[in-house]
Amino acid sequence: MKKTLIALMTLAGMACAADYTVENNWTVNFGSEYSNGYQITGSVESIDSTWDIVAVEGGSLTSSSKRVHLRDSEFGNWADDFQFSITLTLGETISASNSWPVIAEIGGSNTYVRFGPYTGDGNYVSIDGDLTKNDNLLDRTFTVAGGETYTVTLTKIGTDLTLAVDDRNVAFATLADTVSGNITEVVLGGDHSNNYKINSTVHSVSYGIVTPVVPEPATATLSLLALAGLAARRRRK
Repeated sequence: MKKTLIALMTLAGMACAADYTVENNWTVNFGSEYSNGYQITGSVESIDSTWDIVAVEGGSLTSSSKRVHLRDSEFGNWADDFQFSITLTLGETISASNSWPVIAEIGGSNTYVRFGPYTGDGNYVSIDGDLTKNDNLLDRTFTVAGGETYTVTLTKIGTDLTLAVDDRNVAFATLADTVSGNITEVVLGGDHSNNYKINSTVHSVSYGIVTPVVPEPATATLSLLALAGLAARRRRK
């Protein structure tokens, strides 16, 4: 009976687990035409300052000497639930000689969170920054190969950060409770201190607000009734 109740509670939690949707707030598309600046859609009306940018066909190039730095604007707020999404083509397979390469960093209000295919026991993707916990790598052997195009997302819900590559969760961390204020910097291909640069072609970056999706009460109730019926049948057996 005890095992049945535990199983029922576990399944009930799964039935009521919340999903989420992402409503795009702004997008920056990096193309090969730079005569009129960047194509920007959404609520970000202007990017006031950028540096170390080289236009290439279909994107913006980052390398050992260059990266993209968007700043002097409000790109989001640490209090919100949000998702940053970056589409890029990696210039080379990451190896131990790359010295801790960073795909991107978001920052503001003296807080910086960066993420990338860090090196260690093997090639893997992880998160680093103003965190209280960062010891839960889901896949230490995830290899990020050169010449491949990836969509990398960093999703914040509450204080939980989840890093995904092509919809595959690869790492998560917990944001420090003291983090607050606006996000005023987005660095692609390195960090704000001009370190950890990576060879890649960035095609686009976007920011959206995350909203949890809670099952309708009727649906949740039906699920629980079905689970209760299953438990009753097991007891009769």
